[in-house]
Amino acid sequence: AKVVVNELNFGGYATWRLPTMEEQKYVFNSMPKEQLDSLFVNTKLDRYWCSDISDQSVDHAGTYDFLKDKRPEKMTSDFQLKKHRCYFRAIREGY
Repeated sequence: AKVVVNELNFGGYATWRLPTMEEQKYVFNSMPKEQLDSLFVNTKLDRYWCSDISDQSVDHAGTYDFLKDKRPEKMTSDFQLKKHRCYFRAIREGY
């Protein structure tokens, strides 16, 4: 996911990156549910890659889980083996 995002050229921008676990948490904790639903209409209820790498193993990367619903209190973060299938959401610095 990190390689794909780093090479992404979308909307006229090539400065995309994976968010950190903390950034994912901030976005979803700082917006009302109604705003989340309108901005992230196509969000799958699944795991999304983050840029964090585990201190325990470089084979594990951070994920943010949107497994239950789009309410912040239901979202959790943890580390998964990089070979697992997860979605990603690219972000740009300062936007």
